Amino acid sequence: MTQAYADLVDQVHWLRGRWRFRHVLDGVLLGTALCVAVLLVAAALDQTARFGLFGRAALAFMWWTAIAGSLWRLVLRPAAAQRGNDYFAAMVEQQMPDLSNRFINAIQLGRDPAPRAPRLIEAILADALSALDRVDVARIATGGRVQRSLIAAAVAAVVLVGYLAIFGPAARTSLARILLPAADIAPYTRTRLSVTPEERVRVLEGEPLKIDARAEGEVPDEALLRWVDDQDRERAVRMEPSGPVFEHTFASVDAPFTFHVTAGDARSRPVAVTVEPLPRIETMTVTYRYPPYAALPDHRFDDFDGHLHGLARTRADLAVHTSKDLESLTMVAESQAPVRFEASDVATVWTGTVVLSGNTSYRLKMIDTLGHEAFAPGTYTISVEIDGPPSVRFTAPGRDIQRRPGESVNFRIAAGDDLGLGDVRMLGRVNQGAQPMVIEQWPMSDGSPQRRVELSLERSIGALNLRPTDRLEYWAVAEDRNDISGPGRSETQRFQTCPQRCRVSAVPLNPGVDPLLDDDSQRLP
Repeated sequence: MTQAYADLVDQVHWLRGRWRFRHVLDGVLLGTALCVAVLLVAAALDQTARFGLFGRAALAFMWWTAIAGSLWRLVLRPAAAQRGNDYFAAMVEQQMPDLSNRFINAIQLGRDPAPRAPRLIEAILADALSALDRVDVARIATGGRVQRSLIAAAVAAVVLVGYLAIFGPAARTSLARILLPAADIAPYTRTRLSVTPEERVRVLEGEPLKIDARAEGEVPDEALLRWVDDQDRERAVRMEPSGPVFEHTFASVDAPFTFHVTAGDARSRPVAVTVEPLPRIETMTVTYRYPPYAALPDHRFDDFDGHLHGLARTRADLAVHTSKDLESLTMVAESQAPVRFEASDVATVWTGTVVLSGNTSYRLKMIDTLGHEAFAPGTYTISVEIDGPPSVRFTAPGRDIQRRPGESVNFRIAAGDDLGLGDVRMLGRVNQGAQPMVIEQWPMSDGSPQRRVELSLERSIGALNLRPTDRLEYWAVAEDRNDISGPGRSETQRFQTCPQRCRVSAVPLNPGVDPLLDDDSQRLP
């Protein structure tokens, strides 16, 4: 390589550097103008539509895509472009037609290391260098594109400054929302709202919830509270104004919902309200264990309604299933000591025993694991069934009679009790004596309960030790097995019998005792 050719190559290298710098600068200026334009469009869209997180992310993606595309297309690619010496020689020839292709011919012919006509080639190289000395190569590398890109960037900067100056806080807020899409930046509004509660809130079921909205900036005349309930139904109510503060109180919150407040051009962020449910009674079961004298088997009721009923001293074993874990469950009854239930292996199942002793009512008090106290909505009753006395009557003869001294009387007695008879006796009294005598006794308190019996007794007048002028007043008495409030006792109507020579009285011996409607027995309390 001759010195002349080396000088020509140096000129090409210098031109290449100027060209690359010009293209990179042009790309930076044009890309800046483009990115500012995209940012202004995105900010204007956000300021108008007030996008949420997804919309802001989309606008930010559009802006960053513009930056990446401009950087790659307008800066990195021109900076990395590889152009040969012929490209720049042709560019010089195109810009300087007076060279008459001498420069490109010299570049192409001078690269041959062993030319056939070296003197001719040397002359061509010298002529090309001489021609370049009379040409301003720097003007070739400058061009007008950089100026146009600089003007575009300046216009974009002026528009950005004007946008910030005209719209002020609104513009700054929208730009920040685009540049920081994940930041918690509310859209700009002329009315600014501060809502309480401002974050997710959890309230106890049935408790009130007060919502306040304080307006600043342009304070409107009204504010609306809008919410969506757990069934996706939208509702709204006008809030009560109190100066710059608007308020509304939900008297009782029973279901979750999400609310926001609108006032003027402002809209608060949505706030979710969740409800901590109070404990509830879901199901109850009871097993009645009756007093021993009743000789009744245990009786279990599923889906129990809560109203206890049974004989006195009946044990009611309750199992209460609740809707959530509890800390305690207590039966609170009127005029009785409270009954604390015990937790089973599952914290939602509680068991307790109640002894039926009198008529009353009760409620179930629950305290959950968070300390919230609640009563079951229903008031339940405890009713004690009265164990009535047994029934007893004479089925024969069942009237006043006369018999000859040698004749016999066949007495027949029917007795019954719903839970089992105790002792049945036939009593008598001669000539209205002071103390009755036991004519016959049938003990039934031991063994299996007998609920109905037919008894018979045959006695002669002589066996009854009646003299011809005596008069026997007789009756039957039955008792039950009630060893708690009893025993219950009943007796029949009183009758007379005497030898044939006597005369029975026409006046009842016990006028104060009325016969039963269905038989001739009289139950005593």
